[in-house]
Amino acid sequence: MQKTREIYLKFIYAVNKIVGYILFVLLAMMVTLTFFQVFNRFVLSSSISWSEEMSRYLMVWGVFLALGYASRKNKLVALKFISEMMPQGPRKLLQFIIQVGVVAFGLLLSIYGLEMTMSVTHQATPALEISKSLVYAAVPIGGVLTVLNSIAYLVDNQTVEKMGEMK
Repeated sequence: MQKTREIYLKFIYAVNKIVGYILFVLLAMMVTLTFFQVFNRFVLSSSISWSEEMSRYLMVWGVFLALGYASRKNKLVALKFISEMMPQGPRKLLQFIIQVGVVAFGLLLSIYGLEMTMSVTHQATPALEISKSLVYAAVPIGGVLTVLNSIAYLVDNQTVEKMGEMK
């Protein structure tokens, strides 16, 4: 069991490292593209017709990739003050329940995101004229990353094992 756990955590670490680099590149592309769009519009009095759409799609991908990345670090938006006011035992139970909820949310994102992606395969974006499925694919991929990272968080912090110790 320990060996499987280590392999899984190393796999998630490698995936997150790649995702971190992708997030860096997406953000750099978005900032650069937006800068050139503003420069062209206000200095050169011309516009790059596809830049706003591309920046929006880069941001969509960034948000969904970062969702999985943040779930591994337990940095999702939360009401931490509630759990910090609780004693240690109920706090662990609450953290476990929250992580199970995040896994369920990730599964819903994956399933319905895949359905949504498949339903737009023959539609093209207005300016870039690429398949909308390339944009919508961020949803199920982000969902899968969220599930994998939430499970890794539970495994890494041994939340399941600590739940048994509370009884």
